[in-house]
Amino acid sequence: MATNSPLKRISAAGSGIVLGGPRFLAIGLLVALSAMFSGRLDAQIRFVRGDANIDASVDLSDGVLVLQYLFQGGPRISCRDSGDSDDSGNLDLSDAIFTFTYLFLGGSPPPPPFAECGEDPTADGLECESYELCDDQPPPPAIGGRNILVIISDDLGADSAACYGDAGAFAATPNIESLCQRGVVFRNVWANPLCSPTRASMLTGRYGFRTGVGHLANNAGGGLPNAEFTIPEALDANPDLGYAHACIGKWHLSDNSNGGNSHPNIAGFSHYSGGLRGGIRDYNSWPKVVNGQQRNVTNYATTENVDDAIDWLNVQEGPWFLWLAFNAPHTPLHLPPDGLHSHDDLTGTAADISNRPRDYFGAMIEAMDSEIGRLWAAIGPEMMANTDVIYLGDNGTGRTNAPAGISTRAGKGSLYEGGIHVPMVIAGPSVVDGGREVEGLVDLTDIYATVVELAGGDMDSTLPAGVEVDSVSLLPYLVDPQAEDLRPWAFTQLFGEGGRPGNMNTRGHTMRDGRYKLIRFLNNTEEFYDLQDDPRELNNLAAGALVGDELVRYENLASIMTDLLSSEE
Repeated sequence: MATNSPLKRISAAGSGIVLGGPRFLAIGLLVALSAMFSGRLDAQIRFVRGDANIDASVDLSDGVLVLQYLFQGGPRISCRDSGDSDDSGNLDLSDAIFTFTYLFLGGSPPPPPFAECGEDPTADGLECESYELCDDQPPPPAIGGRNILVIISDDLGADSAACYGDAGAFAATPNIESLCQRGVVFRNVWANPLCSPTRASMLTGRYGFRTGVGHLANNAGGGLPNAEFTIPEALDANPDLGYAHACIGKWHLSDNSNGGNSHPNIAGFSHYSGGLRGGIRDYNSWPKVVNGQQRNVTNYATTENVDDAIDWLNVQEGPWFLWLAFNAPHTPLHLPPDGLHSHDDLTGTAADISNRPRDYFGAMIEAMDSEIGRLWAAIGPEMMANTDVIYLGDNGTGRTNAPAGISTRAGKGSLYEGGIHVPMVIAGPSVVDGGREVEGLVDLTDIYATVVELAGGDMDSTLPAGVEVDSVSLLPYLVDPQAEDLRPWAFTQLFGEGGRPGNMNTRGHTMRDGRYKLIRFLNNTEEFYDLQDDPRELNNLAAGALVGDELVRYENLASIMTDLLSSEE
């Protein structure tokens, strides 16, 4: 519940005080003063009860914090018992009134926690042992020293993913779903519309207008510049963390100017094994590059990726970071090997694939899930218990494979939701209270800071001077189920650089807040959507007159986007 005025009449049960009375007028003014000044009024520090912000002092800020928490969506009080000033057993309005009355109106002090107050030996750091609600709360998990596994599915949007309503029901994915059951599912994640810019932004934590990667890379250009500072280089910049790293699978960031076959190693990975290009023509016969050397392999690509991952993991002795990027379920559609999927009625003929593309898409997803399960079995339960897993899609579902009812304009390659809304789940020992969801906005630049901090690195001391990153660490969401939203907006873009110039009518930039979305195309047109009421983006509000909140939100997003795109690279 939110209230615009601290003087609104609200009865405080059992307190004998009614908000709006003359004695509380002074308290309302003090609340406002507390918001204006950072200083505090130190009171009797021997009292720990009532110390809502746990700073060893019962003061004005404690009462204000309780009010903000109750009525203005303020920060969670980490120990509710410490905010319970009147010792009623509940954190409510009466606690703020009790604190203010004690501080400024001569009221009784908060009762001592119990008769004998001494040092508290428990991890919460409070002064008295009686705070059972705090003492029983496990401390956040220690960060660093854990293995980190990033798994990327290719061309799999949220509209076809497990754990996103019924979207993934056409494919059986028990291993991916197990991540959702024990991890955090992120509901509002944006990628770039195509794979090269998404992978560049994940590896660098920087938007495409900074890296220059805005479209699909090929031999002629569009690859990731060697000057960019990547995740493996950030880990190497912290040698005390001791991380080994490898990239297995699809790369799609190399061109003739940045090292070609050797680019994954030049970009920082000590080991690379996989396909360099955007796709493979045949999952059963494809060119594989291992640390710069290319040869043809005839093992099924999804299986080969997991074989390579297992081989690399078998020789690791310390913490590791593995970037496992499947080609699946990217085209060409095909029938995976027996035993990896449940679609026994598929024939694999060209005619059957043409008539039933979504079924073959589902079979490829199931094969990927089966191989993920084989990887986890090879890692074993002990190592998996020390491994944080980040699973995601790199862009929206291709139009041929998208579910029925999705507009042909809205799939992979577009700035509409079908092209950029992707699945993501994080599970592992760094997650507190798994099996939950986060509605806060995320864009995939955030993978960079998240991996660095999961490894125990510090972003400020890790980044080279002058490097501007756009990444926001998702760690608070993992360790705190009550964490506030970390991003007020998300951003992505599609533009032509290097090998693929793209279409002026589809290239552009887009930004959203919690409800509204602005698209600015490079042909000088704009579209504006209410994603809450119009999730399929059928009603372009910019086609009419914007008024009220719509106009305010449009102007805010337009201003932020303009400032962002003019910021230093």
